[in-house]
Amino acid sequence: MSKFIVITFPEEAKASAAVSALQELHNEGSITLYGTLVVERGADGKLVTKQRTPEAAIGAGLGSLLGALVGAFGGPAGAAIGLVAGRGAGGLGGFVHTQVSDEFIEDVSQDLKSGMFAVLAEISEQWTAPVDRRMEGLGGKVQREYRGDVIDDIIEKRAEARRAWLDEKKAVRQTQKAESMAAKLDQEIADARDKLERAADKARRSLNETKQELSEKLKTLEDQAAKAKPDVKAQLDQRIKDLRQEFGEREKKLSHAWDVAQEALRP
Repeated sequence: MSKFIVITFPEEAKASAAVSALQELHNEGSITLYGTLVVERGADGKLVTKQRTPEAAIGAGLGSLLGALVGAFGGPAGAAIGLVAGRGAGGLGGFVHTQVSDEFIEDVSQDLKSGMFAVLAEISEQWTAPVDRRMEGLGGKVQREYRGDVIDDIIEKRAEARRAWLDEKKAVRQTQKAESMAAKLDQEIADARDKLERAADKARRSLNETKQELSEKLKTLEDQAAKAKPDVKAQLDQRIKDLRQEFGEREKKLSHAWDVAQEALRP
């Protein structure tokens, strides 16, 4: 399972040096680096994005972390997006705060004071020492937490709940004779179908995003493994195996949510 790390610095130059140091650790195989963002907390307390790597887009992982921090600092999503353009940026406001704990956000909020900079990154690591040593050498403070994907469970359970509600309304409608009550039930059924359709759409979009994220992470790991020494390559091959298993479980939940919704929505 990957981790989120947030490293805070008093200067932007140190934050930029930290990004380079993380890339060096990735190149030597000590970690796998999936992406970074550098943000500044302005005098008004809100976040502004300064740089990102890779430049193409922000994915669901770092998007969720950035969205959670924006919410904690009380700023609008658009203000934090800054340079971040691409697949994840447009939906930053939709990222739910379910991949990091409240405690983690509180700790980062205490460290990242106005006028300071932070590197946000998603990584896989065998041990914490390589990152900690390099960041401490640059004067940074590291906070880390395993990335959680509670949202997949929420989507699956929500689809099941919406399906049960729709089934209940249909059953009541079949026994209802009074025209006045029938009209009310017809509207309730229409509302239930609308909610279930939205839940299905959320499952479909999340499933597509999950597949895209898996593809991108596998490419990162496979490219890294192709250049690694034999002892490091063995560790990277295990990361690839673990990643496939983790994402297989996520896809199973989201596919189930989609199937549940589609079955209930059939005429």
